[in-house]
Amino acid sequence: MISNLLSVCRGTDTVGTLRRLEDPSQLVFRYDPAWLASGGPGISFSLPLSETDQPIAQSTFFFANCLPEGYAYTAITLHRHMPQGDVFTFLARHG
Repeated sequence: MISNLLSVCRGTDTVGTLRRLEDPSQLVFRYDPAWLASGGPGISFSLPLSETDQPIAQSTFFFANCLPEGYAYTAITLHRHMPQGDVFTFLARHG
């Protein structure tokens, strides 16, 4: 079983945490306090540096756009027996 939390890293540094909500199609990203204190950059203009949860729509959209598209996405999800549209599970299994 996959956890409902994923660490988002840049190199060896933890940038934040991605959390799957009760509706698995919705994700929330939050920057790690140590990342904020270090003055590290935001990961996207749509996810500005903040100590609070990022909006669900922006978090979900940003991470969904990190996945492959089209046939490559479909082939991977079918081969790995993953539901299509489950961004969190894809990222948990493939980084």
